[in-house]
Amino acid sequence: MKITKEVSKSIVDEMVNSNTNVINWNGYEIHVQSLVDLVTAIAIVSKVADTCFDGDGNYNPDMKEFITKVSILSLYTDIELPESAEEQYAFVYATDIYQSVIEYINEVQLSEIFDNIDKVIDYRIRVNSDSMMSGVSRVYARVEHMVDEFEEVFKGTDSGDIAMLIRSMSNLKIDEGKLVKEIISQQGEKEESK
Repeated sequence: MKITKEVSKSIVDEMVNSNTNVINWNGYEIHVQSLVDLVTAIAIVSKVADTCFDGDGNYNPDMKEFITKVSILSLYTDIELPESAEEQYAFVYATDIYQSVIEYINEVQLSEIFDNIDKVIDYRIRVNSDSMMSGVSRVYARVEHMVDEFEEVFKGTDSGDIAMLIRSMSNLKIDEGKLVKEIISQQGEKEESK
């Protein structure tokens, strides 16, 4: 039998329509989807990954498991979770709701969601690390450039002259003009002593 578009569409429709399980949890009727659509699966991955990083891009691993469980409960079921994170945390960890729901969810899809969460987090950590190293390299290059400029300014000046310059500068209220004049003065004195 050849699978046509009509047959494949009817198979998908049938699977979607038979996708919901009704479970009884502590006297409450809960509808649990065994599969979610692609957009919802991506939303779970994005929400978990986004929550694991603060505004500065720092990774907060302690959020991963909690947000994953909250996302699964909110997007695979019809449970209305409490508003506050503290109440959600208590609900998830002080009850067996997550364990009760998870057994009705498609293991393959759930495993792929968990894998994708890890991949996105690893990618963001790598990008943040690369970005930080690039920034450090830029700072290092600027410092190296400043050192080169200082070497050029103080070329031919011995350490005693620099020490005298620093002592003289400590008596000044330094502004750029005075600093340049003092350097010229120190170098002029050195030229006269030759």
